[in-house]
Amino acid sequence: GALEVMHQYLDHPPIPPSDKTPVQLMAVLHQRRADWIDTELKPLVEQYLCGKDSLDDFKFKIQGFHIRNHGFGFLGPFGMMFFHMLVNCADKTKLRPECDKEIREAIKMPANEDGARSQIAKFEDFVHRVRQAHKNAQGTTSGCPSERAIPFFLSFFWQVQNRHVWPIYYTNAFHSMVELDLWKPTSHLGENYVTFKHLYEELVRLFTAKSGKPFDFYGVEHVFWFTGAHPHV
Repeated sequence: GALEVMHQYLDHPPIPPSDKTPVQLMAVLHQRRADWIDTELKPLVEQYLCGKDSLDDFKFKIQGFHIRNHGFGFLGPFGMMFFHMLVNCADKTKLRPECDKEIREAIKMPANEDGARSQIAKFEDFVHRVRQAHKNAQGTTSGCPSERAIPFFLSFFWQVQNRHVWPIYYTNAFHSMVELDLWKPTSHLGENYVTFKHLYEELVRLFTAKSGKPFDFYGVEHVFWFTGAHPHV
């Protein structure tokens, strides 16, 4: 299961044209992501959280960062597209001031796992209300943000604030762990995220112990990125 995919990743020969192994390629990305967080992403999030940037400025800057730097898979449907849809629908339904407040509260790093559960639940309730208001006004939920995007969207910002505590809820990793029979997700988004976090913590310990190499959350991600048959988000 999990150890088998770890060995597939660790033992894979160099890949043309770079002639670097997946481990070498991912080590470069790992360092790049850490540098991006420290120099660009963390300051961006902090500026928004303390009220120095408006929601529009924040969204524009986050999008600009991800267009310039491809290392997190945030431009897909559960990241930037979700962000655009949420703000656009909130604009159309007079929920814009509330949207700013809800996003600010939701992306702030939780104090603990109970905080993560409640922040996801509260944000899910808001996204649901935006969808309902849009449906009432427009007669459709077409173009509305999906609640399924919430764990990925929020955990991306949480890991920017502490990448050693909060793993990103990648769909690729989610599906890979389901296929390996490591868990059975429920319909409860907050509980799913906390279970996902616990699995990542366990895999960090297991992969480090069995390989003799230091693994962290990004290392576990890289195993699933390399071996998973799914998109990176």
